[in-house]
Amino acid sequence: RLLEIGFVFELLEDLWDQSLLELSVIAAVNGGVAHVTQTDPERLGRWCAHQRYLERRGRLRADRNARLLEIGFVFELLEDLWDQSLLELSVIAAVNGGVAHVTQTDPERLGRWCAHQRYLERRGRLRADRNARLLEIGF
Repeated sequence: RLLEIGFVFELLEDLWDQSLLELSVIAAVNGGVAHVTQTDPERLGRWCAHQRYLERRGRLRADRNARLLEIGFVFELLEDLWDQSLLELSVIAAVNGGVAHVTQTDPERLGRWCAHQRYLERRGRLRADRNARLLEIGF
């Protein structure tokens, strides 16, 4: 009888599914899920942070991990941002034959990013894999 009136027996499971549904709508609209703060940062943003926390600790259920990956969920935000910046830089390199003209795009963000990569490289703190990827595009 409770099922007939829509009673939810697995409340936490239902709430997780609702959050995933909200996130999948955002992913469909934005082509990714990195812009969660555009919707409901108070709840959905915290939910996303919690999923990342569980994944880092190895406590995110495999089925949930798979469902998040299906919609393009980004677990490693900093790694994803680095990859996006490299992609932007590689487009500039392809257009200009080099990367010296970074200010033509977004000097506020991409210019600072480039300066930070150079700083890390000078200090010997730029990861070898990242350094190799930068060198590939003529950085």
